[in-house]
Amino acid sequence: MIQEVLFTELFMMVSNTRQFLRRQIKNRIELLLCLVCCSLISSCGQKDKKEHQEPSGVPEEKVVVKVDIPAEIMSSGKAVYDQYCLVCHQADGSGVPGLNAPLIESDYVQGDKEPYLTILLKGSLDGPSLNNGAYANNMPGFVQLKDQELADLASYVRNSFDNTGELITPEEVAEIRNKKD
Repeated sequence: MIQEVLFTELFMMVSNTRQFLRRQIKNRIELLLCLVCCSLISSCGQKDKKEHQEPSGVPEEKVVVKVDIPAEIMSSGKAVYDQYCLVCHQADGSGVPGLNAPLIESDYVQGDKEPYLTILLKGSLDGPSLNNGAYANNMPGFVQLKDQELADLASYVRNSFDNTGELITPEEVAEIRNKKD
């Protein structure tokens, strides 16, 4: 009698655990599929849109001053970007419409260093409203990264994706990291 009860209880535990795991796997697969679909949809036709836009009649004058960033900093920054940023901001910096802000020609990235470094370090609990769009996802902070890693990442992003910006040093990152709110 006791063996039957124990066997029944054990069977129910295994059955419930299997059902729970199936639901968890199903939910994660659905989330992954949604992210893949969003990424594909957001990248579809972007090249064509730029090629087929009619000129506005007035040529846009844009002065681009390329900053000479050492190759090892760009390489290190790209490695950090690929590990921590690529999933949300995409390989080409285009972001995901409505979810994650684009980094392409970003005034936020190219502008004042302090707000840019602050969001890299501390993140944002509010989805940012940048580049004429609002974005639902919060930006996580990367306080766990070393000052050199963050400086390399920030310098890489500031000089990739049609952005131009000055080199960011580990000392500048440390200054923002140690700044009292």
